[in-house]
Amino acid sequence: MTRLKHWCEDATTASAAEAGPTYRFVYVDQSGYERHPPKDFAGLAAVFREFQQ
Repeated sequence: MTRLKHWCEDATTASAAEAGPTYRFVYVDQSGYERHPPKDFAGLAAVFREFQQ
């Protein structure tokens, strides 16, 4: 997770010069998905934030 977070930071920094996007990740574990099944990607991103801090 640490490396994935670092990659997102690096990719965001690299794209900033061209007004590019901000990169973030969503880690979805099976049991969490079964407890909180999302209706769409926005719902998925809103619920699965544990590793983004």
